[in-house]
Amino acid sequence: MAYRIRIDSESQKEYKEIVDSYFAIRVDLAADFIARFDEIIELIKQNPLLFQRRYRKVHIAFTKRFP
Repeated sequence: MAYRIRIDSESQKEYKEIVDSYFAIRVDLAADFIARFDEIIELIKQNPLLFQRRYRKVHIAFTKRFP
């Protein structure tokens, strides 16, 4: 069963800032970050309980290349 993921507005803003900063360094670096982020989001959707729970219903996952 796939779960829904909700990303709050503050997190969306932070995501955009991170992508923009990687774009400023190298376009392919930003593209790689986006791909890894999308992969981890899909993994969380499939099985969020694989990841550490930090707050009531919030599970946290890190990518290997972009912690």
